[in-house]
Amino acid sequence: MLFNQIVRLPDEDSGLSLSIARFYNGLVDAKKQDNNKLFRREMVVITNKENGNQILRYVMGSASLSIKKMAIAIDYDGIDALGINTKGQCQLRVHKANKYEIIKWFYNHADMSVQLSTRLGLLGALLGVFGFAIGIVSIF
Repeated sequence: MLFNQIVRLPDEDSGLSLSIARFYNGLVDAKKQDNNKLFRREMVVITNKENGNQILRYVMGSASLSIKKMAIAIDYDGIDALGINTKGQCQLRVHKANKYEIIKWFYNHADMSVQLSTRLGLLGALLGVFGFAIGIVSIF
């Protein structure tokens, strides 16, 4: 999906812990039945086509904001990370994030507690697989 306008989220929707992007309600399917729409609370990758910068955000409907069909509401940190001027037009591409993109995003997250928990989880999974492999080898 391509979007060409950006709206700044209000302060109550902003912040590193929320990480949401608000879309026009007609583009969001809360019941997760229409695959042509974005699903509510699903991770999406938002890419600035002009410079290649990208961020991941959770999809939400427009709530009380007046958002046009080809616009996205993003917090200040997201706008800054994408390198967008809020007064001008922009070219944004949005697609559903795959598991690798989500893990990579949280592995390099700006919030140290999220980053550490992701890294420890991945280390635990790796050590579990390694321990399982040693157990199988020791049987033979």
